[in-house]
Amino acid sequence: MLLVAGKLYITDGNYFSSVQSRFDDNWVMQLARLLIWAGAALVVLGLAVVVSNKLNLPLGRLPGDIVWRGKNSVLYFPWVTCLLLSLLGTLLMWLFRRH
Repeated sequence: MLLVAGKLYITDGNYFSSVQSRFDDNWVMQLARLLIWAGAALVVLGLAVVVSNKLNLPLGRLPGDIVWRGKNSVLYFPWVTCLLLSLLGTLLMWLFRRH
């Protein structure tokens, strides 16, 4: 056996037959695409947060969101905001999947 440039060559008599390595280049491209899409999604999410702050949308301050103020700390639990964002995301995914 001989390993050269990610390919495994097996001796079978007088010649070497090429066997594809278990790590071919396809997984690298898939990982690269995944990282690019994840980065783009984070950029879009960041822009949405900035725009919502500029437009004074009350995300995180909706009626039903829990705010507990202690002596030296504050705990925010925006469950109504999470519910609305989840419904919006579900609707968008449903619309994109239909087309």
